[in-house]
Amino acid sequence: MLLISILFVAVGVLYYLHFNTSNPAAVTSSTAANHVVKPSSIVFVNSDSLLANYVFLKVKKEGLEAKHKKITAELEAEGGRLQSDAESYRQNGSMMTNEQRQRTEEQLVMRQQQLVEKQKMQMSKLDDEQESINEELFKKLTGYLKVYNKEKNYQFILGYQKGGGILLANDSLDITQSILDGLNKQYSEESK
Repeated sequence: MLLISILFVAVGVLYYLHFNTSNPAAVTSSTAANHVVKPSSIVFVNSDSLLANYVFLKVKKEGLEAKHKKITAELEAEGGRLQSDAESYRQNGSMMTNEQRQRTEEQLVMRQQQLVEKQKMQMSKLDDEQESINEELFKKLTGYLKVYNKEKNYQFILGYQKGGGILLANDSLDITQSILDGLNKQYSEESK
């Protein structure tokens, strides 16, 4: 949220500097040349489209979802076995000695605690993996944008997303498809 606010203020300042020519005393011609940003030097990438169509992210997301399904199935199977054993104990507990009942109850409670801990640990691993994917995505995107921008020499490449800090953007400044094509080509070459 802070980043969005900063970007919003920065765009406002740039807008002001660019269109405030009525007061030449405020900005001298020499400093204006250094501080005025040409509209074509600001472009944006639609983050929503990028995230939806970047093959690297699709592959990582599918892998993460497959792991989540596998973990969920394993935990449900274990939970089902535990529930079945608890039901069996309820039905047959009256035929056990006090010592057998106590031992069985302790085992059931211990298994339940282990299952809860296993679930926490597995979900924590998935969260860590998601965070790692996000970091890798950021590195890939910023790395590619630096290379891409050497030729284009844009002053700003902004990220646009629905509900974000940029409320309106001219579609002619949208470089999403170009960035997406380059990232997907790069990923294709890396995964060979």
